[in-house]
Amino acid sequence: MRMKRLSFVLFLSLSFMSVCAQQWHTTIEILTPAKIKLPEEAKDILLVNNTVPQPKDLGHSLIVDGRQLSNQEADLSTAALHLLVSTSNEMSTNPQLRSVSSLTDSQNKSGSFYTKKFLSTSQANQLCKDYMVDALLVLDQLVIYDVEMAVSESSGSSEVNVTDEAYVNSNWSIYMSNKQPVHFQVSDTLIADEGKISFLQLLRDDSRRQALLLDMAAMFSQTVAENFIPQWETADRYLYDENDKNIRQGIEYFRRQQWQAAIDEWTLAIGAKKKRTRAYAAANIAVAQEFLGNFDESISWTNTAIDIWKTVNNSTALQQQVNLKYYIKQLQMRKDFQF
Repeated sequence: MRMKRLSFVLFLSLSFMSVCAQQWHTTIEILTPAKIKLPEEAKDILLVNNTVPQPKDLGHSLIVDGRQLSNQEADLSTAALHLLVSTSNEMSTNPQLRSVSSLTDSQNKSGSFYTKKFLSTSQANQLCKDYMVDALLVLDQLVIYDVEMAVSESSGSSEVNVTDEAYVNSNWSIYMSNKQPVHFQVSDTLIADEGKISFLQLLRDDSRRQALLLDMAAMFSQTVAENFIPQWETADRYLYDENDKNIRQGIEYFRRQQWQAAIDEWTLAIGAKKKRTRAYAAANIAVAQEFLGNFDESISWTNTAIDIWKTVNNSTALQQQVNLKYYIKQLQMRKDFQF
């Protein structure tokens, strides 16, 4: 299930785990950049079919009770259409994009399935102009190899249990005006349990396998789109405990998701005599500010904690500075990657 984007925190793990005498562990769901980042100016995208269909007799095998039968056929002439339309729908969830559409008629009129033929610069520019888009996402080749495995329920049975394992490989290009095209590859393995069918249907009903592979092409769109859509990942966060009433009361408020109340308690602890207590309080405030989505405040309080540790001359202080500097890098990445 795809999760909708929120401005900062989506979920908080309410179960805290003590990892040592002075730390409490929790997790936060953070939005990480897409693997393939489209330029900021690419707001309107056109998905383009530039493929030559896969030959019917290429790449389809059937194994019955461990014995491979002769090569099978499947008409995948519309596989690119299924993939492009589904990918367009998937990418429409990307908040960076204003519109995503598809051109399913192949632009590759004279090429070969075995050799990729890229769009020329003039072709790409004309398509951008004709469809009033900023960028083209072009499917240059789509290959689907699959093996159907059928197992008889018992000796002499007229029915078999069928599973299809398909390897899907695709080659793509990104075109934008005044930029060099970018070429990349996306592949995945999909498995479908077809259940129980008759042996005669397995051998004679070509449309069954064709429909399944076209569905797999559509499902593959999720793998393609994930490369362009920011993903949620779980990150660890730590609160520092100390024998100080304000520190501990702040932790209790934090556990109840009362972020500001926690910050108020830890702010009082900033005035403590012990440097360690002050450093812990500042680091805890930084985490709470992150949960509120205040990245500048979080970075500022982390730097405060680092400055306090710099006045302490021991190995613990040095390690804390290293940990906190790494935390600042994480915060800066989150700050930079906002919609």
